Amino acid sequence: MEQFATPKTFQANPSNLKKKIALVAFIAGAISFALAMAKVIEPGNGMFFFIGGLLAMVFSFRFWLMQVRKGPLELAFDSNGITIGNKASVEIIAWGDLVSIKYIASSCHYWEFRQKGTDRPVCYFVDGLSSAHQNELMQTITSIKLLGVLIQPVYEPLGMLSADD
Repeated sequence: MEQFATPKTFQANPSNLKKKIALVAFIAGAISFALAMAKVIEPGNGMFFFIGGLLAMVFSFRFWLMQVRKGPLELAFDSNGITIGNKASVEIIAWGDLVSIKYIASSCHYWEFRQKGTDRPVCYFVDGLSSAHQNELMQTITSIKLLGVLIQPVYEPLGMLSADD
């Protein structure tokens, strides 16, 4: 595709500060959770320490899994197709194999790429992208004009949009 003669790449870049904040949040959450479980906290406040500590640990762990452990996902558009990958795996979708690109905003925000011959979509989670990069990604995706490929840049849970729209 001539449109992507110069490749466009989108990837979150978590700073060391964000990684340290996630670590501190996880440790603080673990301490809070442990204090609530040991009933060191007053009975009226124990529930808040329990829930707050649990939430801090869950969100910090989620950040670590998605942004640090395997590295942030990279989404690249070039003349050969779309490449989505990180340290652990890479998926390549040729332009001729692309069936649809949909934006999903249910429990989290991501772009779903479907290709011919497989029922399993390839997903790119936008966690860690700045709002400017998210807007640039949306503009890049909506600029793709391929015959028979559904581009759905807004979340449509009822599936009422078609390839004709």
